[in-house]
Amino acid sequence: MCLGIPGRIVEVWDESGTRMAHVAFPGETRKVCLAYLPDLAVDDYTMVHAGFALTRLDRQSALHTLDVMREYELIDDTAAGHLTEVGEIEEREEERKAEAKRGFRETAETAEARRSGEAWETGGVGKTGGMR
Repeated sequence: MCLGIPGRIVEVWDESGTRMAHVAFPGETRKVCLAYLPDLAVDDYTMVHAGFALTRLDRQSALHTLDVMREYELIDDTAAGHLTEVGEIEEREEERKAEAKRGFRETAETAEARRSGEAWETGGVGKTGGMR
């Protein structure tokens, strides 16, 4: 899996002296080598490249990244996989509501500017989500 999609570790074991894991991504689970990050555990989030866990992600960053990917219709994980805890969807909805109350709402105008790329020219968040 080389798409920069956060995955959640659902199982960890040793295989011939190497730590391995099953990592749930939107819609599928993959076998991943934890050789570079052997202290990762069940329920940790990670980014995987070429079958190796390379980066540890905190839960909030991972879920935010997945939300943005869903918003842009890059992923659809409603069928299976990623959200394995019953209350996790409700927790994420509560987090979104809390962010909205703190003023992190996107207006229709800024959403359109972001989609068209104008935000990049004006110094806001660009198409890739990075800051200028």
